[in-house]
Amino acid sequence: MAVVEAAHAEPCLRGLYPFPTHGTLHFLRSAPPWAERNHDDLPFILYGGPPYEVYTSGYADLLGEAATPEEAAALVVSHVAPDVVMERGK
Repeated sequence: MAVVEAAHAEPCLRGLYPFPTHGTLHFLRSAPPWAERNHDDLPFILYGGPPYEVYTSGYADLLGEAATPEEAAALVVSHVAPDVVMERGK
């Protein structure tokens, strides 16, 4: 799946747990079982495209559309807080 490969190419996203479900690719803070409530609070990709849509958690906001999986992954990275990257880099 091209979206998963594009996400894996992004070092920031490689530290997260990819979770493909129902035509989306979510990036979780940890693998199940989840002790934290915020495990699924990061942007995700709706990969039925192109265009590939990137949303905030829970489809709250459309962050943008991308023509390629690589652009979609980069859009997710641009909306992931630096503390999440540092948290996963331990």
